[in-house]
Amino acid sequence: KVLNEASTGGHTLADMLARVGADVIPYAPRYCFIKGGINSLQTQYAGLSAAANFAATRDDALALFRALQANGIIPVIGTEGSKGNPAVSVTAATIAYNDWLRQNAAALGFLVWDYALLAIDPAAASGAWVPRNVGTWWRDGDALADGTLIHTNNLGAYYEGKLLARLLTDLEPEIPRL
Repeated sequence: KVLNEASTGGHTLADMLARVGADVIPYAPRYCFIKGGINSLQTQYAGLSAAANFAATRDDALALFRALQANGIIPVIGTEGSKGNPAVSVTAATIAYNDWLRQNAAALGFLVWDYALLAIDPAAASGAWVPRNVGTWWRDGDALADGTLIHTNNLGAYYEGKLLARLLTDLEPEIPRL
């Protein structure tokens, strides 16, 4: 059951942290699903070096996770893809951030919803994003004025949802109806 849908488009992890006390914690959910971080990586910290961008985004994520965990809420964070064609340093920061999420989830007490793997293979050697499918079946939903694709379409969202459902089923087995 969804207790509160608190997302706000365009927000960074720091923005989410500023709102978590009012928008999430009072509802006392067991899990908080976070599909965010790309605006931190590709907007808020985009002017920094790859290492500094990654570190700042990671620190914002940790602060958000700690705020949730301090209130008995388990963070479930999605990995990140890219919006359009980011600078090489931003791509490197995003790859590092996704790797950090995957490698540290268990030790730091959060769960990873690895939806980036549905659509991209980060080719770390070249610093480029390699689509899993030559077409953009997953990213032709919304576009910026310049045509940059920024959101999944219905089919992409369907596969993201299936991945999340699989994660949730592993966490909370279905209770049969009587």
